[in-house]
Amino acid sequence: MTARAPGRDTPLPPIDERLAVPETHTQVVDGVTIETMGANPPHATQHAAVTLVFAGCLAPGYETAVDMLTRVDHDNDLAPDVSVFPTGANKKTGGRKLEELTFEVCDSEGVAHVTKKARRFLDCGMRRVFHVRVDDGAVYEWKRAKDAWVKFGDDEATITDRCFVVPIPAKALVRRVL
Repeated sequence: MTARAPGRDTPLPPIDERLAVPETHTQVVDGVTIETMGANPPHATQHAAVTLVFAGCLAPGYETAVDMLTRVDHDNDLAPDVSVFPTGANKKTGGRKLEELTFEVCDSEGVAHVTKKARRFLDCGMRRVFHVRVDDGAVYEWKRAKDAWVKFGDDEATITDRCFVVPIPAKALVRRVL
């Protein structure tokens, strides 16, 4: 007889099945509905600034969204600040496809909260999670193997990914946000 962790064979809910009520500036974290910052400047404009960096850089078949809810597991319906995801419908569910990249803009949000979100995003299948920290003007990527945020070090650092037709300079994200 093989031992199994509880819930291992339980499928995750579809990513577009809601716990949070859309358009209400809420997310559900660990089964608890929390209010999010919503569309107040400057936070909302910082989210839009990140998407401007991607203008003309997205590979064919990809698009971006701001504050789009994603059901990551049974108890969490989270909204990354900015998402990059494939266009078209998921052939299995008929809903949208899962984000491949997410970006969090952190000006007032705590690192512990962003870290919790990053782990959940990766656990549900997202490939890469970044955050732009306003306080130190840097871009970080969550590295599962290190269980830590890794800072893009120099001014020449770029984000290279199949979602983009050209590498994205990390400093360009910071400059647009600031």
